[in-house]
Amino acid sequence: MLGHSNPRRFALLLALTSSLFAAQAAEVSPAERVETTPGLSPDAVRGVFNRQRQELARCMRVVYLRKATDPSRGDVEHVVWNDLPNADDRVQLRFALSPEGRVLREGSRDASFSVRGLYLDTLCVERILETWSFPAHPVGEREAAGGKESVQVEVWARFRTTAAERQAVLARMREDLTALCGALSALGSPGQPPAKEQWSAVISRLLAERGTRMDPRVRQGIEGMVHVNVGDGAELYGYVMEESMGSRIECPVVRSWLKRP
Repeated sequence: MLGHSNPRRFALLLALTSSLFAAQAAEVSPAERVETTPGLSPDAVRGVFNRQRQELARCMRVVYLRKATDPSRGDVEHVVWNDLPNADDRVQLRFALSPEGRVLREGSRDASFSVRGLYLDTLCVERILETWSFPAHPVGEREAAGGKESVQVEVWARFRTTAAERQAVLARMREDLTALCGALSALGSPGQPPAKEQWSAVISRLLAERGTRMDPRVRQGIEGMVHVNVGDGAELYGYVMEESMGSRIECPVVRSWLKRP
């Protein structure tokens, strides 16, 4: 049956399959070290981290922020990131847990939030960590153990990616953002934007169809476009592309809907 298939189509399928396997190959290691303040055992934290650590692999760093080479683009710009030989692959997570076992958000009392990892997008990791649940521990028991209301946690692990894995992630980002361009462009014509209701409905439908497979950074950026007006949404679309991929897809119809001064 293979002999009768379209060779070009088969080659494309093989390339896409290889990219998918490459993207899935990167793994966050089990916790190498865990430290906690009194009130919650390191083993309790280790168990949660080791069960959910692969969620963090979706946050592999693919771009970085640098001083803009073109002043017309502003002060800084996002560009594709490449590692150096023998780059440090250690990951350090530091956060605080509430009595209910929830990660305290930045700015909360007793919050202590930091993510260090050359191969990880730190903001993406923070957003995922905030969704995790750890074992609860009553405040009274913590006080009896000499601890504060919150438990401070530090976790060390390792994570490294290859250039092929990062390119596969960028390709999937481009595919999803190109699909969004096509769906939005079909709503109107150059200089003639659609109604906000149409704009929101199309984005919501695309998120329902593709959202679970999207890179979390792209999904969160697109989610931010749902409830804004078309002009602001068109501008936000450009930012989502640059901040996730370090480049922009040509989408002239949507670009024509930008608010002009």
